[in-house]
Amino acid sequence: MRRNVDEDETPDFSSYPLPGGLIIDQALEFNVFPELIHFKEVYENMNTHPEPKVREKYLTTWNMYSLAYPGLTRSLVKHNFDLRGMAELDWSEAEKIYKVDYTK
Repeated sequence: MRRNVDEDETPDFSSYPLPGGLIIDQALEFNVFPELIHFKEVYENMNTHPEPKVREKYLTTWNMYSLAYPGLTRSLVKHNFDLRGMAELDWSEAEKIYKVDYTK
């Protein structure tokens, strides 16, 4: 089921960026960090991938995310994918853990 979202509509009843305490209190930054990186990669590939059909697939994915999470996706784009566009907190520990190579 698809729905159109007006620019000012917030169907998820949230506004971004969120207060950092909402994330830190439950240590969610470690779970959320990879998801936000994925959003950035989808957005970048939808705009820059050299193959048009691949760009189209990323565009379809981004549209799905935008419909499901309109406030979050707008805020990430507005903040140029600075993670503080999602929540005002220090993301450095989550980034450090994300970059660890566990295959060694």
